Amino acid sequence: MAPPNSTNGVVSLPLTNALMTKLKPAKIFKAAVEPAPPPPTGSRTLAQQRHITGLCFDDRGDQLITAAEDETFRLYNCKTGKLTKTLHSKKYGVDLPRFTHKNTAIIYASTKEDDTIRYHSLHDNKYLQYFKGHNQRVISLEMSPVDDGFMSGSMDKSAPFLTIALEDPTLARVSFPPRAIYMTSMAFSSSGKYLLVGCSGDAHYIVDAFEGHVLAKLEGHIGLERRRLDTPISIEPQRGCSVEEVSWTPDSKYVVGGGLDGRICVWDVQNIPAREGPVDLQLAPMRIQPLAKMDGHPGPARCVRFNPRLAMMATAGAELAFWIPDQTADADEVAKELLRKAGT
Repeated sequence: MAPPNSTNGVVSLPLTNALMTKLKPAKIFKAAVEPAPPPPTGSRTLAQQRHITGLCFDDRGDQLITAAEDETFRLYNCKTGKLTKTLHSKKYGVDLPRFTHKNTAIIYASTKEDDTIRYHSLHDNKYLQYFKGHNQRVISLEMSPVDDGFMSGSMDKSAPFLTIALEDPTLARVSFPPRAIYMTSMAFSSSGKYLLVGCSGDAHYIVDAFEGHVLAKLEGHIGLERRRLDTPISIEPQRGCSVEEVSWTPDSKYVVGGGLDGRICVWDVQNIPAREGPVDLQLAPMRIQPLAKMDGHPGPARCVRFNPRLAMMATAGAELAFWIPDQTADADEVAKELLRKAGT
């Protein structure tokens, strides 16, 4: 591996295929979610395992906040790998936490009482402002990268591009009517050129953000449309337990994502072909298989995010994991270095 660049004392480590395939869990927080209470005595219903449903790094990559089905926020220090604060919102529920451009405040979606978006001070543990407008659950929430504005999407279809179903032209060739896809998230690449469309099924898509061409189809993972592997897929597309399982790396060279089997996939998207002319949805997109599949969680990996400043990834399901590249040289690298020193 080439030595990292250094400017003004800041070390820059470029993301490469070799580095991405060496990501390993460095720390696992097994108590990142409170367990569900046991069912009533005599009940035949099993207690359903609770999961983390949202992750967000602050702008500097120093802190990570999680939201979980136990109606709790947890704040972690990314450099020390320690839990620093736990905050509860039992009355309103918590989902989709997003740091503002200050690392002491977040916005998040409510899951109980109403569908208000709340602006919350982590320093004082109090609400600063309420944003009303949705009348069904908020399922998408993103801060603007340049100012304090944000966008939200809800099941009430007030942001319909997040919930409408479109046909998959690939499936149309083998089934009729073609099974629709269910889009659960959207994210721009760092250049603004591409749009990553996360779906609950077994494929995600990359779209030309300016022209609308469907450029790539990311495959090879098991989608989160179901809650368990032993559950059959329904005829109608569903959100299932799909939440934040797919995202860009900061340089937009790779996409990382989770799946129902707990494995983490890395897709290399550096060589997506450009398209010109009118949009043709019948034209098949480039199909991309994972560069790497890494064992991650014993259950569904519902959240995957890459740190915006550090060579670090966070993944979550019933537990939280911090990933960093394994710097141990493998046998091939050692052999190449020995040959180089020998001058052969």
